Amino acid sequence: MKHSDLLHEAYRKKYRMEKRMTRIYQFIIFASFFSLWELASHYRLIDPLIFSSPSAVCQLFVQKISDGSLVNHMSITLFETVLGFLLGTFCGILLAAALWWPTRLANVLDPYLVILNAMPKVALAPILIVALGPGMISIVAMGAIISVIITTIVIYTAFQEVDENYLKVMKTFGAKKKRRLSRGHFAS
Repeated sequence: MKHSDLLHEAYRKKYRMEKRMTRIYQFIIFASFFSLWELASHYRLIDPLIFSSPSAVCQLFVQKISDGSLVNHMSITLFETVLGFLLGTFCGILLAAALWWPTRLANVLDPYLVILNAMPKVALAPILIVALGPGMISIVAMGAIISVIITTIVIYTAFQEVDENYLKVMKTFGAKKKRRLSRGHFAS
């Protein structure tokens, strides 16, 4: 065996050992966290109403899977989330088109969009639940709010980045603003 092969094999062995030790340390931290959590719950060092024990969570998970209610609840939540996302995306596209049409509106609303984008939208959840109730409407509204601002900003930015020469050619051939929006901006 060549010296370079020996060095390469030593490097690979050291790398495997380092990777193995990293996994062992990660497992120790993981097991310690859940063990301490279980013990703290068992000896009532933490309130079990707020922080349940890991074993109780696992038991409930197995129970919900076996009686089929977990799949039912997940399908309802998935439907509400997708509906909120679709509603938010549709409204975001409409809002982006409305911002593009008169540029003054975009100049006025731009700082507010930046602020709304920076705000943690999940913080609105308690307000929505109080205002709309704890049902489907508040969940769909939350999904829509999360996606509408991001969609608006992304689509509006994409509208602004359309090649100017392409738009000039369309305008030269007599395309109205509505046609440039549908064939130029949306197509891009």
